[in-house]
Amino acid sequence: MNNVFTVLDSKKECLGYYYSGEIKEQKTQDQFITWDYKPEFHDEAIEYVELYALGKSLAEVCPEHLKEEWEKLQARKSAFHNALIVSKVDPDNVCAYDVIPQWFLKEYSQVKCDIVEWIFHNMDKPLNYPTMLSLEKLFSEIKNNSLNIDLSVMKGELSSMVVRQNLKKLKGVNNTLDYNQFGSVTGRLTLEKGSFPILNLPKKFRKVLKPNNDFFVEFDYNAAELRTMLALMNMEQPEEDIHNWNMHHIFKGGCSREEAKKRVFAWLYNPQSKDDLLNKAYNRDEVLSKYWDGTKVTTPFGRVIEAGEHYALNYLIQSTTSDLVLEQVLKVSEFLAQDPSQIVFLIHDSFVLDIPAKARYNIPEIKNIFASNRFGKYMVGTKVGKDFGSMKEIRV
Repeated sequence: MNNVFTVLDSKKECLGYYYSGEIKEQKTQDQFITWDYKPEFHDEAIEYVELYALGKSLAEVCPEHLKEEWEKLQARKSAFHNALIVSKVDPDNVCAYDVIPQWFLKEYSQVKCDIVEWIFHNMDKPLNYPTMLSLEKLFSEIKNNSLNIDLSVMKGELSSMVVRQNLKKLKGVNNTLDYNQFGSVTGRLTLEKGSFPILNLPKKFRKVLKPNNDFFVEFDYNAAELRTMLALMNMEQPEEDIHNWNMHHIFKGGCSREEAKKRVFAWLYNPQSKDDLLNKAYNRDEVLSKYWDGTKVTTPFGRVIEAGEHYALNYLIQSTTSDLVLEQVLKVSEFLAQDPSQIVFLIHDSFVLDIPAKARYNIPEIKNIFASNRFGKYMVGTKVGKDFGSMKEIRV
């Protein structure tokens, strides 16, 4: 097959790729199979076989007849890379084909193309390939938007050892976010090494993040996983805060909202926990019998996850909720195609926009898009702030 290509360098000033035995600078029209998504080389006809491999590396999916050769080439590539470092040359600031011998680039790239071609012919194209590709595009856009980070706002708290330790860690990471949609068994997003740690950033440090436009807006599902549990039972969604709903409808006002919340989650994910009131409202056994066959969970999104009894319900709910959030965020992204607002990060059951003041009129529509999903309409909280640490709830 002569329509497989591989990108050698995707830096704007160094665009280069390998195709049909040659190193070229501009892609022609007859190449449509490659390894991974690169926005600079994208067109709608290209197939990205990394998505066929569901996040596994080339080495992990390499066919046996090419493994030995690929391992040798990988080792030699590492040697070239280390030589550049020793020579105090930053690989990120030079063009790959200017500092690595072209004979090696051609040999390396041809074997990579052979692996890509084998994957294309021997691995099934995932049913949700279009969604995965849309996510790769979105995550590429997010990665290309540098975060506005101001660590100086923490200077008044430097007497705290914890603050100093966290600041040291933050100084050692990039001001970008590189999401991995294959980093967990449930499909919940993870971040690549070196990314700004938005997924586990202590609340105290959220104020270091500031918008590049006028303000942040966060849209967050109210008790998303409990609402997903109701959806899996084909029950209507409460229009109010679900913990208040539980407090009044399940516990009949016999406990506080916080007590109701703790009681539900302590019971929900522990198969050994017994609670007749909760089991009547959230029938775990009924849901598991529909989505778990005793060894694996199959979610409404078609994701299949190996799971024993202890983790089955947890995986089902977490995975379904995660895929639902991503599905809705993609709808928001499509809506924002001609809008100056930007999706800057996702945190589990929420996402955050960086919005200029002139685009604030779109907030109600964005909220509605996020809320109205395949399971009905989830309650969505909306917060606004001049930095991520001072977000305030607003009525929309």
